[in-house]
Amino acid sequence: MESGKYSGPIPSSARVHIRYQGTDTSVSRHFFECKHNPMQLRWCVIDEAPIDSRGDNRLKRLLQKEGKWIKKLGTLIPDGLNDSWSLKPYL
Repeated sequence: MESGKYSGPIPSSARVHIRYQGTDTSVSRHFFECKHNPMQLRWCVIDEAPIDSRGDNRLKRLLQKEGKWIKKLGTLIPDGLNDSWSLKPYL
């Protein structure tokens, strides 16, 4: 399992990520080592950060939510596929 932030169309972004990244990321390495193909990818939206009319920093909110879910779901390596997460978006 991996938690991550996406700001575009999720299914196509994730499949392209796996198909063209080779073995540069933990997700693409997992798919390559286990001989999966991009069509076997399953995903689910678990949270959203809608665009705020006040013009706040949406990227910062996305990174905060990503960190929250990485911690809550326990998706850091070796239990999951997230390489790292940072407290920087909270500062």
